[in-house]
Amino acid sequence: MIDQTANKNSSAYVTLRAMLINSDFPPGQKLQIEAIMELIGAGRTPIREALFQLCAENIVEFRYQRGFYASEISLKDVSNLITLKNTIEKMLINESLSSRDDNWEDNLILSHYRLKKKQPFDPAADYSANRDWIDNHRKFHASLVSGSLNKVALKTYSMIEENLDRYRSFSFRFCSYVTSNKSQNKLYEKVKSVSACDEHTNIFDLAVNRKSKELCTYLHEHNLQTLNIYKNYISSANLLNDKK
Repeated sequence: MIDQTANKNSSAYVTLRAMLINSDFPPGQKLQIEAIMELIGAGRTPIREALFQLCAENIVEFRYQRGFYASEISLKDVSNLITLKNTIEKMLINESLSSRDDNWEDNLILSHYRLKKKQPFDPAADYSANRDWIDNHRKFHASLVSGSLNKVALKTYSMIEENLDRYRSFSFRFCSYVTSNKSQNKLYEKVKSVSACDEHTNIFDLAVNRKSKELCTYLHEHNLQTLNIYKNYISSANLLNDKK
């Protein structure tokens, strides 16, 4: 009985977490427990427990006497995430490349291969986010640092990447709008360029050739480009909302 309850709670948490990271609930949207119960087929208690867990991860906000909301996205938060990522990533890359082995390289090769097989945008779905690409993208970057033995730093890095996936998903959803809006097409092209296979192939080549210093520099610039794109789409999305 205890195991069944634990499984139900875990299932609700995993499902809700994935939906929030994929921006199925837009930032700032109120999370109605009754609606979620019907949507994912879980009971009130597992859903409430999952929502409180997600509050601890800053994916959900609890507002007193108002309920649960999908966490807002902001320029400040994404800037802090990218800054922290750059700091931790540099340390982990240096450790990972210095202690690399055949398992690390095999994992990197496989994750890069899977990333190349997918496109970030799905033309069949109005150029919305390709969830498989977002998942493969996170796994590729995780494989770069997986040679490190620093479990605390790796866990922190993983949480940063998962929070950034919210921004990736939302930016891709916003791009499904800008593809039909000529004034916003430059932003779409920027997102395509940073998400492109060539960018990640360059990262892969530097890693397998043990060019630690060059890789850290390249990743730093890659992250800054990503940050500038997020700043642009957040500003553009806010401008569009103001006009509504």
